[in-house]
This record gives sequence, structure tokens and C-alpha cells, in this order.
Amino acid sequence: MVENLLEQLKVCNDNLAVLEKLLNTDETEFFELYHEIQLAPVGFWGAEKALALIDGKWKHAILMRLFRNKSMRYSQIKRELEEYGITDYMLSASLKELTRDKLVIKTIYPEVPVRVEYSVTHKAFTLWKIFLELSYWYNSYQKEELELNLTKV
Repeated sequence: MVENLLEQLKVCNDNLAVLEKLLNTDETEFFELYHEIQLAPVGFWGAEKALALIDGKWKHAILMRLFRNKSMRYSQIKRELEEYGITDYMLSASLKELTRDKLVIKTIYPEVPVRVEYSVTHKAFTLWKIFLELSYWYNSYQKEELELNLTKV
């Protein structure tokens, strides 16, 4: 088991080194470097795995509300998403997955009645920053397209 973990750690470190090189290049050098990289199976680099952490209809919406409110009870999250059609089953399942993936912390307070609150982790914060960059990228290109369309009118 230790040998397997050490091998996985070595692969991860190698991947990080290659990714760091790719991230710190201009477009010409990027294509030259990328051409030399061996093809990897789907999910090998981790982007698909990162996206899977918030796949589905509700995880993004839940995280967005937790970022805005810092900490929320189940009923508060449910109330905010009810008008969009979330069911108890989907909210519960999504919160369990977000907790399992260490994006959300579930805090149980020993009170009567028991109080449970959900909040985001630092891991969620760092992932969210990446998604904000992705949103910025999308909106930048959408803006360019809209401005181009306006010149055609």
C-alpha cells in the first residue's frame, strides 16, 4: 500500500512539474511543449476530476450560497433553492458529496434541538477562484462577440 501511494505521489509531482511549465509559457512555446507530451488517458491530468467535484445541477448553486452566507443550515439552503426545484433528496445527496470531497464542512452543535450548519473549506475557496477565472474568460469572449455583433448592425 505504501509503495502504491509513493508511486501515485511521484506521478502527481511529475504532473505538477509539467503543468507548471505549460502554465508559464507563451502560446508558441505552449504548443511546442504540448506536442512533446505523451497522450494520457481521459482524466489523467485532473481537470475532469476537478470539474466532477461540482458536477450536476445543484452543487454549484449550493456552494454559491455558502460563499455568500459563510455558514448555513440545511433549511436555509433548501429555502433559497426551493423555487428552482431542488428536492430534499438532491440537497441531502449534494451536501453529502460536497462534504465527502472536503469542499464543505458539516458542523453539528450539541444543542437541543441539534443544530447543523454547513460552510465552505479552503479547498472549496481555491477551486472557486479557478471557476471565477473560467467565468471571467467566458464573459470576456462573450463581450467581444457581442461588441462585434453590434458593429454589424
